[in-house]
Amino acid sequence: MQLANTVDYGPSEEIAPTAQDLSLHLDLSTIDSATLATLREQEPAPPCSPVIQLPPPETPGRVGEELIRTCVTPRKVTGVQEALAKETERHKCALKLLPYFFSKEELANSNTDGTHSKACLDNSKLNSLKTLIFSKFPVSSNEEKAKIWRSVKGKINAKCRASKFASFRLA
Repeated sequence: MQLANTVDYGPSEEIAPTAQDLSLHLDLSTIDSATLATLREQEPAPPCSPVIQLPPPETPGRVGEELIRTCVTPRKVTGVQEALAKETERHKCALKLLPYFFSKEELANSNTDGTHSKACLDNSKLNSLKTLIFSKFPVSSNEEKAKIWRSVKGKINAKCRASKFASFRLA
């Protein structure tokens, strides 16, 4: 593909290409368009944003498998479904779900905020846990949701402290 020095816009107009046009041409000259097309077919481009696209809301108290699959790996879906189905309280449900999101080592060496010389638990995993909890137990206002989530995080931190001491007893 040859890039002309000028662009023809009719019989009397000629516009010289910009430096940006030339650099774009140089960048694209090494790409094989046929190979690029097959790669796009095999591996679709990931979404630009790490934000989870949630499916339409379910009936309150029931969390759909589509939502669960956006939060955990496929082999953990059944365990998460069982925990969500059995628990009737938010904080207990969150604590039951922790092992599906974090390893024992992560829980023993971390907390939700990374305070007290601890590492911070992965925020994306915590947000997935939060999404599942509030899908199962919906809340009407954002203020109430924030208050409840602070309480749940406190319970998670207590579980992290207990995990640390449990790991000492096992060692």
